[in-house]
Amino acid sequence: MAVANVVAGSDKAAAMSRTLMQEMNMQTLRIVGYSQDAHLDHTPGYYLYVFNITPREFQIHRPPAFSTIIFRGCPEGQPYALVGKFPDIVDEKSVEADSGEIRTRGIKGERFVMDLINPANHGINMWQEITDQNVTWIDGGTNDYTRRGLFWTKNAKPGWTCLEHGGCGESQICPVCGRGALDEIYLAKLRLEKHYKQLIMQADQYSREGNPREIGPEHHMAGDYFHIRSPWHVVAELPSTCPNCGDAVKEGVPFHINSIGIICVMPDQESWKRAIQAGVKQKADVPDDFRWWKTPAEKRAETLAQKEETVEAE
Repeated sequence: MAVANVVAGSDKAAAMSRTLMQEMNMQTLRIVGYSQDAHLDHTPGYYLYVFNITPREFQIHRPPAFSTIIFRGCPEGQPYALVGKFPDIVDEKSVEADSGEIRTRGIKGERFVMDLINPANHGINMWQEITDQNVTWIDGGTNDYTRRGLFWTKNAKPGWTCLEHGGCGESQICPVCGRGALDEIYLAKLRLEKHYKQLIMQADQYSREGNPREIGPEHHMAGDYFHIRSPWHVVAELPSTCPNCGDAVKEGVPFHINSIGIICVMPDQESWKRAIQAGVKQKADVPDDFRWWKTPAEKRAETLAQKEETVEAE
């Protein structure tokens, strides 16, 4: 078999050298489709956490990137719930208008989450107050969920935050500007309560003007939050059953007048205290088990004396 020699410096040698170099380069080159984004394989440097302080569930539609994003409500009795977690760069899909081709691009996580829970905020400052009516008039603020109990932070759990630079973790001093930080739960409640107070004022106005149909579910949420009792917000309370007489009573009442006209006190010490304070019962009426002015030792001594008296009588 003949072996062809390649003369150094010849055109053939140069062509072979270029071919070998291309093959070496291709071993370290990963071909990515033009419609894809370089951030697809990005390892997050940090995460952004979304919290909810209300029992209300939020469903946000973001096609074609995401069909529906659901932020669940906070369980009753808890101060907050972690409802979302996003990386520092979020890959979002879009559709080309002309070709219909789906493209993917990476956007800053702060911008993605901010736009998700308050589209009127065009920056990345979670606690910035948006007062520009030209920005919020389009949807009347209905898509601003930061005023309805949602907020995002870099803190893995609610902590301290700078109004300008965001989450500071457990530090009460911002590491960026050196100013004092504020409690995130406090700020979220402050914003929620401000919004609810505005809704209550609005519902009161609708009620006075005779426009009850303008009062919606969110107005009643505000009424429930502040325990409002008004003509436009009537609360139906289911009765409980008194363990003593079996009558229907309001939940939590310490005593009541039963169906035969007798004052009935709930069988616990606190209810008897309130009955005595109200003057509807006297200390002599209080059962031994609920007499708070006797120490346990005195009660035991009294019980022992009663037993001795019973033995002597026998």
